[in-house]
Amino acid sequence: RLEALELELRRSDAVGPLAPEDGGLDVPEWERLLAPFEGKTWLTTPWLEAEFYMYRRILSCFGYFEMGSPGFGVDPFAAQKAAGLAACAA
Repeated sequence: RLEALELELRRSDAVGPLAPEDGGLDVPEWERLLAPFEGKTWLTTPWLEAEFYMYRRILSCFGYFEMGSPGFGVDPFAAQKAAGLAACAA
């Protein structure tokens, strides 16, 4: 799934919806948030929305929202976040 997302980004495909099997309770909210950008590509969608959505898609790629998945509830960015916070506190 991560490779498919990478390919979408490289080709600057249209920003697509989350997969129905994603499992996240926030899927309807993302559909509402992305509706104004329907048909826009990764490069023509406003930067902030594209950035947030890309990270949401990465969580989906790792199975963050899929109960029973090894990645369920596991933030793949937790180590970087903790290191950044620790560096700020030092």
